[in-house]
Parts: sequence; C-alpha cells; structure tokens
Amino acid sequence: MKYVYKHGNQFWYQRAVPVKIQKILGKTSIKISLKTNKISTAIQRSKLQAVEHKKMFRDIIKKNNYFSKVFYKKNMDIKKYELLFTDEYDDLVTNIFFGKNIFFEKIKDQIKKSDTSVLKKRKVNSFENFLFNIQDKSYLFSSLLKEFKTNEQVNNFDVQKKNLNLVLDVCGDKPINEYTSDDYFKFKEFLKINILNESEILKQVNNFFLFSYKKLNIKEKIKFKKKSQITQESNPKEFNNDELFFIAKKCKESNDLESLILLLLMDTGCTISEIIGLSEDDVYLDSYLPFIIIRTNHFRKIKNVNKLRTIPLVGSSLWAINKINSHFKKNNFFKMSKLKKNLLKKNVSLKLKKIISDKNLLCFKKSIITRLIQVNCPERVILDIIGQSKKNRLYNEEISLEIKSSWLNQVSIIDCRKNEK
Repeated sequence: MKYVYKHGNQFWYQRAVPVKIQKILGKTSIKISLKTNKISTAIQRSKLQAVEHKKMFRDIIKKNNYFSKVFYKKNMDIKKYELLFTDEYDDLVTNIFFGKNIFFEKIKDQIKKSDTSVLKKRKVNSFENFLFNIQDKSYLFSSLLKEFKTNEQVNNFDVQKKNLNLVLDVCGDKPINEYTSDDYFKFKEFLKINILNESEILKQVNNFFLFSYKKLNIKEKIKFKKKSQITQESNPKEFNNDELFFIAKKCKESNDLESLILLLLMDTGCTISEIIGLSEDDVYLDSYLPFIIIRTNHFRKIKNVNKLRTIPLVGSSLWAINKINSHFKKNNFFKMSKLKKNLLKKNVSLKLKKIISDKNLLCFKKSIITRLIQVNCPERVILDIIGQSKKNRLYNEEISLEIKSSWLNQVSIIDCRKNEK
C-alpha cells in the first residue's frame, strides 16, 4: 500500500518530497487525509493523489532556476494539486465524527427542503433516515398520488383516486417503500368486508406502486403484496433397503424406459438430470469395468468442475443400462430432443410416485450416501461418486474407477445380472 497509512479510524496519504525541491516547498513530506476507513477506497484515492503530486514535482523541477528558488515558494499553490475527497465511512458514528461539515450541511438541507406539515404526518423509522433522507426513496403515498393524477395514461382517475385513497384510510400515509405485506392483507381484508371489487382495486393499487417505484428509481421489490409461500421441500429421506428392493422388483416387472432410469439412479448416485442428459458417447460397456461419464455434451453444459466424473456401473444400474442399450437404442434414447428428455424426466418422477408416494427422486442420492457411510466408505470417495467438492485440496484428484467400483459393489441393492435373460 504505497503512500497509505492508518491513523485512528481513517486512512491518510503521506509522500516524501524529492530532495531537489524540499527547499522550494519548505517541507520534506506531504500528508493528506483520504477521508475513509475503507482500505479499498484508500488505495484507489492514494493512487489518484500520487498522480497529481507527480505532476506537481515535474512542474517545479522544470521551473527550477535561480528565480524559482527565490520566488517559487511564495507563489506556489500546493492546494491546487490536492484532490477533494468526500467522506466515506463504514458506520454512521464515524461519519459524524470525521465528516462534520458534510453532516451539518445535510441537516441544513433537510430542514430547508422539509415541509413541517409533512414531517408531522411522516413516520420516521430511524434517526439516520431523517438526517440523511436517503435520496428520494421516502416519498409519501399522498405526495405521489398527486403526481399520479397528472399522468395522462391514467383513465377514469376519479374512480381510481377514490380506490387509492382507501389505502390511506386503511393503512395510513407513509413512504411508499414502507408499505409491507401486512398492510396488503389488512387492505385486502377491508375490501372483502365491504364487498368491493377486490381484484380490480388491487390491480389499480399495484399499478400505482409500479409507477411510484419507477419514478423514484427504487430497485428493491414492492413489499405491498401477498407473501410468496415458499414450499420448502424438507430434506429428502433416504430409501431403506426394503423400499429399494421393492422398487427394483416393480421396475423389473414393468421393464419400460422410466423403470430402467429409476434403476440407473439406484446405484450411481446421479441426479435425474445427469442420467437423462447422457449421450451415447458417455456410456462405456466394453471395458472390463463398465462406466458412464458425466460431462458436457451436445445436450447440456456442465459448469461445476466437481460434477465432471466417471461412475462405475454395478448391480441394478449395470443391468438397466444394458437393457436401455439393447432395447431402446433403436428408439434413439440417446438422441432424444431436449423437449422429449424433459417430458421423460416428469414421467420418471410420476413412475416413482406410483410405486412409493411419499418419496422423490432425490431420495436415491441420499440413500446411496447413507449406504456408503454404513460400510465405512471414505468421505472423499463418497464425494467423488456423488459429484461434490472435497474439503481437503490434497484429495482433489478423481478417485480411480477400481476403488469406486469396489465400494459401490458392497452397497448395490440387487445384482440384476444374475436374473438377466
């Protein structure tokens, strides 16, 4: 950090004056407050200031003659080479102590601009909001309603004005970005009780909020709306061994494409998208250890490096891929369009629901992790099989197929090769 040092709670710029011109300037160093406690800002400002001082030194050296030695010090205006920085601190208290001038100027501007009648009505959430009046994000609903009136695009404004004023009556007058979902439900309940045209009025109110947010350039989302009910799916529970045997049995009986994909998920630790996205070139059945490769192909692009891996085929997964290769290759399973693959993905999920209704496709991955843990499989091998990043960088290289195959063989639910006809 050249020319930068910290004193107290802010950074300073200090630079030595070249020996040649120390007598001319009458000082050995120059020190300037960078008016910030942020290191990134301080470094940037010091670089800018250094450029200006370099110009100054060059100008003085060019004019360094007898007359400059006598008169230059008196005529030299060093201040014109100093950049004016605004206060930029991480917290309000520091800003007050180190930026007093700007602090009091903002208070004066606030008092001048503020209408006392509005201030009485206005609900101020914090001392900081009142003092600094964060730009124009705290306009009142009533103030914006007056501007909305002059908008030529608004038709039948008298009717809309009556409806919009209902918001003021029910929720009160406050800055537009302070209306929340609680206000929305309160207003909606009012409309129901008074048997008013709920959908039409809410549409008008929503248009008004869109107009206001756009006008004030508020980037945050509108809070005056129904809360999005996020249905967070609980952590998938793994299949127990009995369930896995039951699924394998049902899938073998059906012997359709959806059933074979379920069997592929059972002993590979792959997701449904990884299996559906396989191309013909990603399947290797001729080697002494059959395996599949999860990688980028013409169907998909994989950006996460950890997802790129080889997975040995054992038990039910090997039986299923052989069936797909022999029976469905003619139907171009590996050459399906993206649309058909997405449809197939939905059908596989529905197939599982018919067999076991309270579990989903993610349970296959969870169950293989549990099974590998139960046989004391090393964590780095498990992470490699399921395509997750390893905690220790020493083990970032992919585990060999032989090692992965030996562990997966120990936990494969059923060896379908014995029953192959």
